[in-house]
Amino acid sequence: KDMASEFVMMKTEVADELMSSNIYQEVIPNLESALVFADEYTKGPVTNRLILCYLNTNKNARTVSFIDSIRIANNDNVIYSEQKAEALHKMNKSEEAITELEKAGRNNSETYERISSEYIKRLNEQGATGKAYAISKNWVEKAPQSQLGLIYAISTSDALNKYNESDYYISKGKTLYPEEPYFVIKEAASMYRNKEYDAGMDTLRAWVESYPKNNELVSSYSAHADMRAQELLKENKPDEALDIIKYALELDKTNQELLL
Repeated sequence: KDMASEFVMMKTEVADELMSSNIYQEVIPNLESALVFADEYTKGPVTNRLILCYLNTNKNARTVSFIDSIRIANNDNVIYSEQKAEALHKMNKSEEAITELEKAGRNNSETYERISSEYIKRLNEQGATGKAYAISKNWVEKAPQSQLGLIYAISTSDALNKYNESDYYISKGKTLYPEEPYFVIKEAASMYRNKEYDAGMDTLRAWVESYPKNNELVSSYSAHADMRAQELLKENKPDEALDIIKYALELDKTNQELLL
């Protein structure tokens, strides 16, 4: 037993030294042989290192089968969920990866956020907007506090012209993150779409004064101001229209459209 322990310790020390230099491939045989002789105290640390080496050498199918064998041996269906999800994601099985993390109650983990966002980006690049929307919607259902999840839910809803759903997620975002300009900008965009220019200006005014260098906020305010001024001109109220444009120009000095 002592010789076995010394053997495992020696192999582990060699592995640590190599892994500290980002050398993983050469470490795998050392760790696999160490695992054969590992006892109840050393098996876990050796296993952790071995899984890390498999992942860092893109042995993703091996990672999944290895973790599955550990689960059977330990009668534990959620152990190493993040590592298994990582491997599945790298195998382009991102939906399985997301389900894996949800099953283990890891919906609020950084891994869940990263895999979900990378998958949605990939779907958008492929033109699979409907699927991206479904994944975003599921994300917000499983992790209601996720700011990034809400942002994707809004953008994918907008892309499919599902504006009622977009407005719902915007409202949630404003409630959860009242200091985040993104949700105010999206609310203003919704008002602009509904031709609520006066309300849009009211919503944005305090924000553009607090964040005068936020180009999106300033541009959004200018767009509302421009349309509201045009309405006032049609109502034969040129002085009010001019006041609105003057104020908008103070905030957005280089906006040529406001001068037309």
